[in-house]
Amino acid sequence: MARFAERRLEPLPLPATREEWLAQCETLRRQVREIVGIDALVPASWDLGVRCTGVLRRAGYRIEKLTYESYPGYAVPALLYVPESLCGRAPGVVSLAGHAYATGKATDYLQQRNANLALRGCVVLVYDYVDCGERNTGPDPGHDQPYGGGNDHGISSFSFSRRTPTALDVLDGMRALEVLLTRPEVDPQRLGFTGESGAGNSTYWMAALDPRVRLAVPVSSVTTFDYWIRHDRNWDWHQRPPGIRRVADIGTLLALHAPAPLLVVSSARRTDDTEFPWEEAEKSVAWARRVYGLLGAEEAIAHVESVTGHGYQEDKRRHLYRWVERWLDPPSPQGDAELPVRVEAFAELRCGLPKNSATLRSIYAEWLAPLPRTPRTPPPSLHGELRAFLRARLGLPEPLPAVAAARAGAEDKDGWRAESWLFQPEPDIRLSGVLIGAAQADGTVVLIPGRDEEAMARALAAGHRVFAFDPRGTGEMADSGVARNWAWFAGRPLTGLWALDLVQAARLCRERLGASAVVVDARNRFGWAALLAGAAMEDLLESGAIALPWTTLRERIHAEGDGALAEVFGLAERLDVPQLRVLWPGAKVSVARSG
Repeated sequence: MARFAERRLEPLPLPATREEWLAQCETLRRQVREIVGIDALVPASWDLGVRCTGVLRRAGYRIEKLTYESYPGYAVPALLYVPESLCGRAPGVVSLAGHAYATGKATDYLQQRNANLALRGCVVLVYDYVDCGERNTGPDPGHDQPYGGGNDHGISSFSFSRRTPTALDVLDGMRALEVLLTRPEVDPQRLGFTGESGAGNSTYWMAALDPRVRLAVPVSSVTTFDYWIRHDRNWDWHQRPPGIRRVADIGTLLALHAPAPLLVVSSARRTDDTEFPWEEAEKSVAWARRVYGLLGAEEAIAHVESVTGHGYQEDKRRHLYRWVERWLDPPSPQGDAELPVRVEAFAELRCGLPKNSATLRSIYAEWLAPLPRTPRTPPPSLHGELRAFLRARLGLPEPLPAVAAARAGAEDKDGWRAESWLFQPEPDIRLSGVLIGAAQADGTVVLIPGRDEEAMARALAAGHRVFAFDPRGTGEMADSGVARNWAWFAGRPLTGLWALDLVQAARLCRERLGASAVVVDARNRFGWAALLAGAAMEDLLESGAIALPWTTLRERIHAEGDGALAEVFGLAERLDVPQLRVLWPGAKVSVARSG
């Protein structure tokens, strides 16, 4: 399984010419927007809802406390650092910390950075990153806990819809830019964005998806998706939208910012290898550097290795100041000097969230409320469209590859015959199965995933032959976290891979094993994959007996709560168990509750 995933991690092809890149970049940006789930949310159709809650006046600048709505009803607490005595328009910079859970926008090094930018003449907006500072709404706010109550970015029920937490991260940033653009002091042609760690990830998403960003400085955050896959790093749903590796790696996202200036600052080598090794960052920057070269903007991209570990320490801030002064031209340059500033207490910078502000939990519930967007009994005119939707969500190859198979052995005894088979549902995957039947068995073959002995006994007693096999990652083929992680990033969920194995096993039964009819008995852990397989293909399976622990996806979401994670991302947009049953040939499938 690990080798299967590795062979599908080929580098995305570099564009050969300037014209080739220009021809594809807008399509690529649109595809990324769709995968993230913001294609129907930008431009925003709701009011910014800016709410001012106070002002602090300091030497050389003032701090305006406010909230704005990045999503309808979803208030973001933010601070605006405004230089005093500006003449004319000035650069605007969004500058934020990553997962500083307890302190958020009041983090001391973040205050130093933002006040220093303000003293150079930049208007600076900082907001609390998801689940941090005032958005950490757990039982003990203000402490360094990893997750916060209603705004917990570990909630996974979003996965039943087509939208992702990355969408909300990007909307936080896009709407922050719009807050800056409402200010008469801000020059719309001189906007910057920077952050470290998770906020550095948000920086490169913003750089890729919002052309208004003119300078992007992601810090301690650039790596490759391939590194996360190979090392089974897959946490923080809000930075890993499923299916993104089909069209882009992080280098592609950086390249979408070209030719606007881009400075990538990485931690010192060997200090940040859990997620962000220097070498992986360099791979991504090298990919983007090729595009910058094609556009004649080689001087606008750089990759710097800092002398410190993970974070946004002073040496990294000095790199930021130099690039801000070079590319955004603030009115009061100071070189790379870090000026002394007053660091405020957390309470002084509290903005105050409005009552009943939306949370991730309430937003996900809103996304799920209208689903599925298909009648419980879809008319036949919709069946083809729904099957195509299902095959795409399962990640089934189009067209299906040929099934390579070889009989590995056979044994005859007392009127029974057993044949062992090896077959390939797709290149690089080889599965084992066994065909068992009596000499007088009829032409029906019962397909049994998982070698379920009770199911085999039922089928043989009914006079049928049985083909039992181990879907990939099970039985003789050990499971692999790397393969599961690849499946998430590639938009080919593990359950979809099992469904493909079932479909291809059914083809093997018809094409090589002489089956006149193929039915499925999956009253076991593979029931869900079997239901999906039968619904996806119109003419391979005659009927099926399936067992599931729940009767609808909504029932499952209710039972599992915040931990509910869809095996097939976005499936509930159009399909649930009732619709899937209708899509089976002749709707001939029985679904029982397991457990």
